[in-house]
Amino acid sequence: MFTITPILQRVQLKRVGINMLTRMASTNSTKVDISGKKLRKVDFNEAGYVRPSRHAQLHEEVLKNSNRNFYLSRKKECYFVRHQQGFVDDNITSDMISEPIYGTYSVTYIGTSSMFFRSNLILEKQQKCISTSNTQIICVNVENRRPCPIPKELTDRYPYAAHAQKPHFTALSKTPGSSDEIYNNKVIVGEEYVDGDKHTNESSYIKFCIDVAQSHFTSNTDKILTYVTPDILNGQLRGYIAQYFDETLKGDELHYTMWQDLKQDHLLNFEAKKQENVVFRGQLDFNSNPKAI
Repeated sequence: MFTITPILQRVQLKRVGINMLTRMASTNSTKVDISGKKLRKVDFNEAGYVRPSRHAQLHEEVLKNSNRNFYLSRKKECYFVRHQQGFVDDNITSDMISEPIYGTYSVTYIGTSSMFFRSNLILEKQQKCISTSNTQIICVNVENRRPCPIPKELTDRYPYAAHAQKPHFTALSKTPGSSDEIYNNKVIVGEEYVDGDKHTNESSYIKFCIDVAQSHFTSNTDKILTYVTPDILNGQLRGYIAQYFDETLKGDELHYTMWQDLKQDHLLNFEAKKQENVVFRGQLDFNSNPKAI
């Protein structure tokens, strides 16, 4: 089964050195049916903006359907998301709730054991791109769970991608040793957050980030973060980065740590551990005008 599990990266939104890749991939973009997905009332926060986990969930659907028949036919390897960087491209508010959405994807790079995808979410009637994501997927041996070579059938399917420049994802920082702006909380992975194999969906980790941030403002009313306030949290997220290090399953207890780097306004950082092992790092950008770097 094609199981996706992601990874968050830095969100002072560097377009990941994909200028050349984007030009190449744009001519090889493929439309993907994501079952007529529409935005629902539950997908919007109180201010009327689409929740970041819904953006991630729809990108997840695009990737799962991009080469579904190929992935389902594989016996020796499976595929996991290692990195993901998402951008909110336009203001999508609740008055657009009835509009169907479809996805497009292109393969921007194929290496020895990893592939890079660019996916877009498109409002069908307006033909407007509302969100873009750059994702690295790792090919893993089913038996030893180690990276293995991308099958030749895939490299033959996307020959242009093998000659592209490999994108670079900058590693996210580890939890600082001490800070006045660190918050800890735990999350239990429930039935609604896993796939058919009981593995946690990548979009669930991003939802947990928002849940942890909201719990901070609920339980620490006298301790407001320097830049990220409850009002900002309920506004429009401009982007997110995710890094996924290991699998988690239904029933697992994840210990989330949230902190703010005071040198980077409007960025919230997250790290999730299962016992003592880091399984996820993420970053959310609440800046209304993020800087590309």
